[in-house]
Amino acid sequence: MTKGLGSIYQYYVDPVHIQALSVAGLRAVAAQDKSLTLFPSQKYLNVFRDREIVSQVPWPHSDYPANWALFSIAVLSDLRSISDEIVQLNQDEILHSYFMGVSSRLDRFTRYSSPEQAALQRGDREGFGGVGLSLEQGDNDFRITAIAADSPAARSNISIGDSLTAIDGRGIRDWTLDDVLRALHGRVGTTVRLATTSAETLIPREQILRRREIIPNTVSFRQLKHFPTIRLSRFNKKTSERVADMVERLKENSGTEIAGLVIDLRGNPGGLLDEAVETADLFLDSGVIASTTGRHPQSDQQFNATSGDMLDGLPIVVLIDGGTASAAEILAAALQDHRRAVVVGSVSYGKGTVQKIVHMPNNGELALTWARYLTPSEYAIHDFGVLPNICTIHYENGVAAVLKTLRKSPWQANMRFRYLRSLQYLGHDQVKEFRASCPWNGRTPQQIDIDAADALLSDSGLYEDALNLGNRVYAVR
Repeated sequence: MTKGLGSIYQYYVDPVHIQALSVAGLRAVAAQDKSLTLFPSQKYLNVFRDREIVSQVPWPHSDYPANWALFSIAVLSDLRSISDEIVQLNQDEILHSYFMGVSSRLDRFTRYSSPEQAALQRGDREGFGGVGLSLEQGDNDFRITAIAADSPAARSNISIGDSLTAIDGRGIRDWTLDDVLRALHGRVGTTVRLATTSAETLIPREQILRRREIIPNTVSFRQLKHFPTIRLSRFNKKTSERVADMVERLKENSGTEIAGLVIDLRGNPGGLLDEAVETADLFLDSGVIASTTGRHPQSDQQFNATSGDMLDGLPIVVLIDGGTASAAEILAAALQDHRRAVVVGSVSYGKGTVQKIVHMPNNGELALTWARYLTPSEYAIHDFGVLPNICTIHYENGVAAVLKTLRKSPWQANMRFRYLRSLQYLGHDQVKEFRASCPWNGRTPQQIDIDAADALLSDSGLYEDALNLGNRVYAVR
């Protein structure tokens, strides 16, 4: 608790009231027993059971986080001694309830993860020991849906479509998908014995695979319509490197000169900030990519592009929707602000905060909001989102979205875009109007966005007009 409370007190983006946080955490634990109520008085935190005081713990004499951690431990000790429900909770369950209560007094992106949840999240960000299988749980089996390139599974006789039936001699039919993933993951260099069956033969096969570091692939390539499309599902520590590799292969193997590129960020929830910055840097020659600011001095940072654009200025269209969030919004906004890409789709999610990951002594994690970020033109994304140059909502098809926006009345379109962007400098009273201008319909990625991108990249005049919408909208200082 000392580590968690101390980190919040030191790093959280806004000043915190340590007493209120501690009481919120304790109330979340006490809620496991419906007969208990916590009531603060001037000198004590009182624990009531059915209107009778059963515990009184005096407040600490200072706001030092270690004192409040000891105070919380003392209250929790009393709760365990007087409640049959709470005494049955293990340490991880108590910590989870406590820090979920604490985070409820902060923002919606500050959250606590149990040791098991944290291990899976670390694996997504940084890699894990595994064999390289992606699985889908069916009614009676676990079907292999993908095999990572250059992984132990790729060098075995396992195929996509096979069913995984046992791990280390144990049948997995009644397991959850999380159970299976935990069993497949392990220390690099250790072995795991897998039993699989093929859909054709139904004959079980066993093989032993040696785990190695697996970093989930978040970058994929599709040839949609007439232009190559790179899809980024999230940002982990290999994302920018894999984007660079894919662009290089695309340039070398396309057979014809590339005329433009589509970057699909729809449904991308974000991930590592540094990777979003480095991905933006692949296509920018200079200038600010993003900046962050918070209460802690180390949270104030500015990220600048380095010389070199992998596509040498070739047109780029970025696709976004209401599921595009956080680091993905940083990439979209950076390319849009520098007039390096036309953004197409609907207003993005609007997560303009940066989380610091605090590793807890029990191997859990506290994702702690410690900074807010600004785009190169210094407008706020948080709650607002990124405004696409071409909004595809309310149109029957992508070509109509482009033509009716840019050709019917280009002057009004430019003024409308500039007006909406200006709302992001004025404060949160304007969020509703801003987001209502191009609201996400909540659907999975639509073909209309691809058609709009194709129309833009096929006509340099349309592309330039879209690129110039709202040009040079900057914060007034």
